[in-house]
Amino acid sequence: MPDYPVLGESTQYGEDWVHSCGTTLLAAEVSHSIHDSLIPLAGSGRVRTEIVPFWPKCQEKPSPYGAPIKSDPVDTSEAAILRRMGARR
Repeated sequence: MPDYPVLGESTQYGEDWVHSCGTTLLAAEVSHSIHDSLIPLAGSGRVRTEIVPFWPKCQEKPSPYGAPIKSDPVDTSEAAILRRMGARR
């Protein structure tokens, strides 16, 4: 899970998080395109979505279009398994 400093400045009340100034935190969905790390700017069209907390009193709502990521952590672990399988041939 990414580190969100705004959560450290907030207290959880039930399902809500309230910032130290008294403002309730909101959350936005941000999608990151997954790029193939072997070929720059190439990908399969898949995206990884995360929910990002933000403080509406002092922050704008995050863009739904996040920064591209080089690979999905699941793909990375699967690639390692496939490499080991290939090495046994």
